[in-house]
Amino acid sequence: MHDNSRMIPAVLALCAMSVVAGCAAPQYDKPIGTFAAATSDAQAALAGYSRGIIATQEDAARNSAVAAPYRVGSVAGDCGPSSTRCRLVLFQQQGDPSPLYQPQDDPNPPAVTSPSAQLSRVVTLMAAVSKYTESLHAIVASETAATVDRSVAATGDTVSKIAALMPGTSVGAFGTYERSPLSSIGWTKFYALKHAIAQADPVLARSEETFGAVLQQATSTIQTHMADVVATRRAAFRARATRENLDKATAAAEAYDAFLMNDATPDVVFKELVKAHANLNKALQSSDGSPTAVAEQMSAFQTHANRLTKILRDLQSAQRS
Repeated sequence: MHDNSRMIPAVLALCAMSVVAGCAAPQYDKPIGTFAAATSDAQAALAGYSRGIIATQEDAARNSAVAAPYRVGSVAGDCGPSSTRCRLVLFQQQGDPSPLYQPQDDPNPPAVTSPSAQLSRVVTLMAAVSKYTESLHAIVASETAATVDRSVAATGDTVSKIAALMPGTSVGAFGTYERSPLSSIGWTKFYALKHAIAQADPVLARSEETFGAVLQQATSTIQTHMADVVATRRAAFRARATRENLDKATAAAEAYDAFLMNDATPDVVFKELVKAHANLNKALQSSDGSPTAVAEQMSAFQTHANRLTKILRDLQSAQRS
């Protein structure tokens, strides 16, 4: 028998052990699906918008390099006969160098602290967290115990990738979780979800602490870029006062205003994500964590994530117009 003080209330444990009792496991499919979808949408919008920012800054760096070729050099230790990397940077007259390219999937970016490099770190973090929430959804969508086990293992892999972004962060064992051989598939998924989220929660909590300043910098980078877009659109309207140019300037200003007014920034959204995950973990470990209550607790994150997604997509549309 399980230690029900650590698992779930005795009556639920008995239901899980008895087919005759006919008790169903709590259905967390909907809140987990909502959590995963909101995270994925916000991550995709952030990645898409950041690519535009990075492309703009990379273009500016290359133009500066052409104007001052003597300031182009390699990252320390790079590009030699025995080097493992070869990356060029533009050395600024003051401050840190600026990369001439910034691939999103570079596991070892140049040792610079440029705003776009910080934004790339946030995109990498959000991509890893999005993969994790997708693996949670795979658990609740499983139809067999074997599929549940594979999904739990995949969840462990995704959490390890988040931890790898924070040197010194350890991850608990994901290989086994408590369950009964007589458990229905519903209860198997419940135990697996409870185990996986409990193991991941400390890692997500630490990621908020570790990336707090980087997330704030990413927000500042987006604001600076938005302000630049509005200024460019206004300048274009002043140079050629047409209805089309006015509409473009207005669209850019409205999108930026929505970003400022709705409190839907990368740092706020990530804080809400971590908070929602902590609430989910608390609910799964307690005796009163109903799926309905969990869905209500996660609504703040969903609201912020959806706002950020819409704003960034609107901004991308405004820039393309």
